[in-house]
Amino acid sequence: MNHISPRSFDVWLAVCLVGALLFAGLRGYEYFFLARVDELLGSYRWGQVPQHLIPAYSPVLITVLGFTAYGMWAIGFFGAMIKARDTAQMTGITGHKWSAWAIASIIVPIVGAVVPWLVVGEIRRSIVYSARSSCLDDAWRGKGRFSVATLLVAISVILNVAAVKVWNDIGQLATSAQGVASALAEMPLGLAVISGCLAASLLYLFSTRAFLLSLIRRHRSSGAGELRPESRDLR
Repeated sequence: MNHISPRSFDVWLAVCLVGALLFAGLRGYEYFFLARVDELLGSYRWGQVPQHLIPAYSPVLITVLGFTAYGMWAIGFFGAMIKARDTAQMTGITGHKWSAWAIASIIVPIVGAVVPWLVVGEIRRSIVYSARSSCLDDAWRGKGRFSVATLLVAISVILNVAAVKVWNDIGQLATSAQGVASALAEMPLGLAVISGCLAASLLYLFSTRAFLLSLIRRHRSSGAGELRPESRDLR
């Protein structure tokens, strides 16, 4: 009997999780840094704060780590969903129409905001319906419901991109004592939005994993020994 496990999915899930935590952590450190600077400005003038009292902060390092973390989060998310599809197909789920390569269109203006989510939504629907109905076939195509969860997570991702842009703009204000105070006043909301959006994508993956595990258990209990021919077509 073929051993099917969510191991490959978990690898990409881990990449997404680490990226999300690192990105949120960096934003949290920036807030801490400015909060400490603002505290010191209560005792010193701008430009006269002793360097040894200021927390370590390297704009270049923060930027590089930020891009790396953001990339890990995004790539990990889509990578996990593609592996979820591959694993589902191994259990016998068929009928997927969208090519996994369609996710690459995320770099294309306008199209990239729609097509990748059609792929993700199809994967989610096939797994959720099949797990709930215990059908290891293509029945989900005619009966699977529109994935509201996918729509919500897509909105959260777009909102996150906007929130990061606003966060960077807020950071531009910190060029004076008043600028630091102004940035600090706006940062909590930005940090909450960014963290919430990252959490939404992680919740989506963890819930998809739960349904995927149900499919795997169903496959094992059915005694299926060989992969169906159509399940090898990963497109």
